Amino acid sequence: MRAFILDVKGSKEIEVEEGFSPSGKRIWIDVEEPHNRDLAFLSKSFGFHPLSLEDCTDPKERWKLEEHGEYLFCIVRSLESDFQSDLMGMFLSKEYLITIHDRGFVQLEKVREAVRKGTIVDPDFLFYVIVDAIVDSYFVLLDQIETVIDKLEESIILSPKRETLNELFDTKKKLLLLRKTIWPSREVAWKLYYEKNKFISRKTTYYFRDIHDHVMQAIDIIDTYRDVVAVGMDMYLSSVSNALNEVMKALTVITALVIVPTMIAGIYGMNFRYMPEIYWRFGYPFALALMLSAVLTMIYYFRKKGWWK
Repeated sequence: MRAFILDVKGSKEIEVEEGFSPSGKRIWIDVEEPHNRDLAFLSKSFGFHPLSLEDCTDPKERWKLEEHGEYLFCIVRSLESDFQSDLMGMFLSKEYLITIHDRGFVQLEKVREAVRKGTIVDPDFLFYVIVDAIVDSYFVLLDQIETVIDKLEESIILSPKRETLNELFDTKKKLLLLRKTIWPSREVAWKLYYEKNKFISRKTTYYFRDIHDHVMQAIDIIDTYRDVVAVGMDMYLSSVSNALNEVMKALTVITALVIVPTMIAGIYGMNFRYMPEIYWRFGYPFALALMLSAVLTMIYYFRKKGWWK
């Protein structure tokens, strides 16, 4: 485990070992890929409830906020660029912020850099900055999805393919994952702004209104994109149906043009004894002319009706 002693002159980074004591200083302890011994140390040193520590390693946990006697416990979820969901447990008090997570959150890199420079020295504001970075990362994924949707709309209009439908289903799946991840955060953001607690100063509380607004905005965008994807699927099915109708129309026209000459040829192929045209000198040219005129008449009729262009 590594820790930062928060200081306006530049935070000092140290390793946390047995017997560690904050000594009244403001600290940030970042636990990456926690082992049982790390959780046991935190439980012993800070008195965290075992169920809270268990929640930090439960991949099924969603956003939540709980206030205990000596600390505020929060679970947040992030989504990486590959849409893999990651979980982070956060313990906040006046003196410390402790974060526990499995993977190296990309969002934490800039936060660590700001802490090293001394621009973040209060645990509650550090808590806000981390939550804000995670919420802002949702919009990066939404921008990616928007780009994909724009391309899919163009593909549906110009040349709908089976791959287009597969991408629509994949986009729908990603939007469902985003909504499932973000939806519980609205309640957490609301509580952090509207419900007073002793671990977050009034000055920092104001910032959580901005997070709540961003969360609601993200949810609205997701719902809009879901509607767009649903319309895209309808457009795809309609385009495929129209293309099939055009093919059937063309085949029907070709069949109609072929069947009339076939009928005429069938009539003169019946070999009845009394058929005047059989012994007529111009019978063969007459039959061909009749076939051609019938085909031309049908073509004219189909074009006039708009059935064949």
